[in-house]
Amino acid sequence: DPDVWPPPLVFDGLRGREEVAYAVDHLPRSRFVVLHAPDEVRVRRLLGRGDAFDQTAVPAGGDALAALRALPGIEAVFDAGEIERLAALVPAADAHELVRQAAIVVAERRNYDPAAAQTYLARHLPPERLLVVDTAAADAETVARRIAAWWT
Repeated sequence: DPDVWPPPLVFDGLRGREEVAYAVDHLPRSRFVVLHAPDEVRVRRLLGRGDAFDQTAVPAGGDALAALRALPGIEAVFDAGEIERLAALVPAADAHELVRQAAIVVAERRNYDPAAAQTYLARHLPPERLLVVDTAAADAETVARRIAAWWT
């Protein structure tokens, strides 16, 4: 109800193809900003974030590489080179934390395919309704400036 919730309304966390398709179909004036980061970058960010929300249960023990390789479903998200680069991020004592954060990304990818959502948006929206920003290539200030310039 626009009388109760005047525009602009901002929705965060639409990740799946079905979610964005529903929004495109039901919000005809909607605009979308895709803040993209490769999964390897996402794990690195989770490691440094320290948010209590970022929790998952994984077995403890083992070195980082062995523990990552033992994580169910990891091969569907990360290739062998990415797994090795992730393992090299932490000392052996922090392997459990690394695997916990990688498990979050793996679990998300079981439910959401960000590439499919982005492809759907690109095929169904004109450029003035879609902005895609690679957050691995741009710092937060640059991302904010790009969104502000696009929004106006």
